[in-house]
Amino acid sequence: MKKPNLVFVFADQMRAMDINRMGNRQVTSPNLDRLCDEGGSFSTCVSCFPVCSPYRASLISGKYPTSVDVLDNDVPLPINGQGFGFALKSAGYTTGWIGKWHLYGGEHLRTAFIPPGEHRHGFDEFTGVNCAHQYFDYFYYKNDDPQKVFFKGYEPDIQTDLAIEYIEKNKDRPFSLFVSYGTPHDPFYDVPQKYKNMYNSEELLFRDNVDPGKLLYDDSLPGNTPNLDSANPKSVYSMHDHYDNSWENRGFPQKEVLRDYYAAITALDYNIGRLTDRLRTLNLLDDTIIVFTSDHGEMMYSQGLVQKNHPYDESVMVPFIVRCNGIQPGTEISAPFNTPDIMPTLLELMDIDPPDYCEGTSFAAALRGEQQELPSAAYIMCSWDWAVPEWRGIRTDRYSYIETKAGPFAMFDNHTDPFQLHNLIDNPDFISVRDVLKEQYVHLQQKIGDPFEPWDIIKERMRQKREVF
Repeated sequence: MKKPNLVFVFADQMRAMDINRMGNRQVTSPNLDRLCDEGGSFSTCVSCFPVCSPYRASLISGKYPTSVDVLDNDVPLPINGQGFGFALKSAGYTTGWIGKWHLYGGEHLRTAFIPPGEHRHGFDEFTGVNCAHQYFDYFYYKNDDPQKVFFKGYEPDIQTDLAIEYIEKNKDRPFSLFVSYGTPHDPFYDVPQKYKNMYNSEELLFRDNVDPGKLLYDDSLPGNTPNLDSANPKSVYSMHDHYDNSWENRGFPQKEVLRDYYAAITALDYNIGRLTDRLRTLNLLDDTIIVFTSDHGEMMYSQGLVQKNHPYDESVMVPFIVRCNGIQPGTEISAPFNTPDIMPTLLELMDIDPPDYCEGTSFAAALRGEQQELPSAAYIMCSWDWAVPEWRGIRTDRYSYIETKAGPFAMFDNHTDPFQLHNLIDNPDFISVRDVLKEQYVHLQQKIGDPFEPWDIIKERMRQKREVF
């Protein structure tokens, strides 16, 4: 019997709630909706560290970012012969990667050729760049050739063409393919006009925790940088420069930004449809595990914030859909599912024993409808000292509990307060709940061995690691 193939597709900076079937009726996503209906999904899937490189390090290593010491962007993943790619190769799979990588090294290497071998961590066929986020008429590297391959058109379309090419080439043997799209990460405006035309920006509604009267990083938002002038300019530059360059307006929510973000999701949805349709015509659909997820979310003005790296659900919660034989269509698991859980779960679904070094939990039995004791909380973290200083916490299927270096910071009941508008951390009626969450948090922190170092110490160590390259 042929082993099941794996096609792992993930977006960049797409939050969980922005699939139509997962609750946002404003978004057009028929192919992702169909994947939800035909497979299983997690209603509490988190990005363990909602920043690109730390997430990717966790995904590929099967460990927490603190365990591999990738706690900032542009930091190389340590070379040790372990990880997802190596486990798949050892089991007899071809290993392919298409798209954004972001684990090769310093910011000056974002568009550099990634040499074959150890720096690709077990992925033998590699087509993409380290990190670019330029979506039209750009370039990629292919396999062992250090010469840039320039293309015309929209990058997700080109990457999907390459993915279909890989599938067709490897269809007669067990294959694994990771497709890492750069969208819907900003610049949001960089999306074909036909997808923008599917949305009327004036009719779009922001989430209920977006206050049009508040500037980004307004000092009336607890924990945020005192004022916009002192905020890191990276937090707003690419969201607004294309839309309204006036400084007094760029901090306010703009519906054109939301429209283009949704348009990029619909463009991804179209390409996911192309992938699944090609698998179907090749009679491979039922022999292939298809996954869709994202590396982290996007605040999109919620809580007065933009981008990722924040402890709120818009940043932390990501979609995770898996379609394969043995999963009852429409299965939904509410237990918290974390980034280090991905590798052992998928390997077990492929009948491969997860390596001992994996730090997550396999949810394969639960996906197959079997009884399984599942984690009650997912450990989440970010080391950046931005609008919310470096933080750690847990997300259960109901509550969020967050601490900073200064101590307890926030607690939300996400069932009664899905927009996280009411911080319960000092509410006397919730002391017993807070104590239970605190105990879970401390247990996981100790189990993982996270020292929760201050950002100033981490920042210098990450700088030194980047300079090695």
